[in-house]
Amino acid sequence: MPYRLSKSKLQEFRQCPRRLWLSVYQSELAVYDEMTKLILDRGTDFGKAARACFPNGKLVESDGPEDAVRKTYEILDEIRMMSVYLFLRPRLVLMMWLLMLMFWCL
Repeated sequence: MPYRLSKSKLQEFRQCPRRLWLSVYQSELAVYDEMTKLILDRGTDFGKAARACFPNGKLVESDGPEDAVRKTYEILDEIRMMSVYLFLRPRLVLMMWLLMLMFWCL
């Protein structure tokens, strides 16, 4: 079963590659102390708050890194096409600049 790559998984790998393997394939063996749980919950809450700041944003959910990259490029292509369309309409030039700014911030 594919797993989702996350900051926590990368950190587990940096600490110990076997720890990552265990967290993916035998996650029921994981034991977290209260401080670790608090840190993980804070990261989850931060992600939710960040998404709330961009209600029209798109969360890329995927089955792996290649799929995530492909979906991200599809979203960027949609944004580029939208900015070209808006550029062609003189009254919406400001919107085009905002979309371009959004594109560069992604």
